[in-house]
Amino acid sequence: MSVELAAPARRAERPRPPERNLPRNVPGWRIILAAYAVGATVAVGVAAGISPWAGAATLVAAALGAAVIEWPAAAAIALVGLAPALSGLQRDFPVPGFRLSELAIAGTATLVLIAADRRRRMGWGAFDWLALAYVVVTALVGSIDLIARGAGFSADSLGKLAGPLQFFLLYRAVVVALPTAADRARALRLVLVVSVPVAVLALLQQANMLGVRGLMADVTGTSIYLDQVQTGQAPRATGPFPHWHQLGGYLLLVVLVCVGLLLVDSRRVMRRRWLLAILVVDAAALAQTVTISALFGALAGALLVGLWLHRFRVVLRGVLVAVALGAVVAGPVIKERLEQQFDKPPGATASPFVPNTIDFRWHVWTEQYFPVLQGRWLAGWGPDPPPGPVWGYTESLYIELLLRGGLLLLVAFAALVVALWAMARRAMTDPDPERRVVATVVGATVLLLVLIHVIEPYFVDSGPPHVLWSLAGLLAAGGASSRVSSRRGG
Repeated sequence: MSVELAAPARRAERPRPPERNLPRNVPGWRIILAAYAVGATVAVGVAAGISPWAGAATLVAAALGAAVIEWPAAAAIALVGLAPALSGLQRDFPVPGFRLSELAIAGTATLVLIAADRRRRMGWGAFDWLALAYVVVTALVGSIDLIARGAGFSADSLGKLAGPLQFFLLYRAVVVALPTAADRARALRLVLVVSVPVAVLALLQQANMLGVRGLMADVTGTSIYLDQVQTGQAPRATGPFPHWHQLGGYLLLVVLVCVGLLLVDSRRVMRRRWLLAILVVDAAALAQTVTISALFGALAGALLVGLWLHRFRVVLRGVLVAVALGAVVAGPVIKERLEQQFDKPPGATASPFVPNTIDFRWHVWTEQYFPVLQGRWLAGWGPDPPPGPVWGYTESLYIELLLRGGLLLLVAFAALVVALWAMARRAMTDPDPERRVVATVVGATVLLLVLIHVIEPYFVDSGPPHVLWSLAGLLAAGGASSRVSSRRGG
């Protein structure tokens, strides 16, 4: 009878630490590091020669840049969450001529595109090429307009010409650096978390607490909220944005993300009770903007998200409850806003059923902007303000695009929107719940903006486009993640 000795139990293997992206998976990483170190050193030295404060600020920026190179995925996640909230801060802080969000996107996205893991990189789809075409048409046609008229390139016109480029860089950075479901969950979590202080600032602004009204005027560089208070109008919350439309558009998108995650019960992003808490705070702040397009957009968008996620009845009940609560909490402000919209002065010829804001916009378009576009419908006027109109805002994305680049730019934008809708529609049946949520939110937003853009240029504002382009990046990256896994062998 033989006795077999049992083999000694093997120690449980410790999980291997994750590979660092840069040194092993990016070709020429030593060259990248060396070039960055030299450039950062020179920049810090030059800035220190100007002033100690400039040198210290440049040193901090260089350190942040080094962190981006070392952790590109974390940097892309931070960009998704923080860029929209920072986009409303006034220009010239901290660098003259620029917004903080523009500098963050340009610097961070560029370094992410250089440093991100090459094995995680995705090819270009139809939306990528059409997005690039939109960027090129904006810059090229607008520049030709300026040159043909002999007009100079001002800081404002250059900002409009290069504006779409920042969104494209943001989109591509997200696609390249965040292809996995875990990345997507972290990015969505940060978007929700950052929306809370934005909403709280708006609520404190309305309550006139802690000096927030003055603080918001200082950080955004506009006193539009204080002007409403001084003239006796019903104040509309702006939060850390220059205008209530921008805050409303930003919160509209975040609210739809909250609704979608609640419907799929996405615990990977956040626990249900925290999702509910964020939804309540953001919805309350959205109501305080008294922006009809954003409020009705949130209700209609939530119903669309519920329909596509097969939870329509649940959302319908929630919408009815939200309308009832909104009527109680913000009823007086909304009532005053509606009265402003439909009270007509004596002798007015406009229909009593047409809101005053629509009537005002129609007069601005027909009497001020359409005459400027006569003979310029194909290529537009250009990015600089036309000489005729006295009202400084087109009050419509479509008029804005016609002015900047004519029918050429409008067609490029339309193709971009169709491609984004198609990408979202294909992903609405994706097995990954967070990707389905992103797809339904993007799809609902695209349909809503087709109408909202008639009276408000959300796509070129601060806040809403940053969130939308980020969600588009998460959507495109999520669709490609399976292809990455197959190339790695599963």
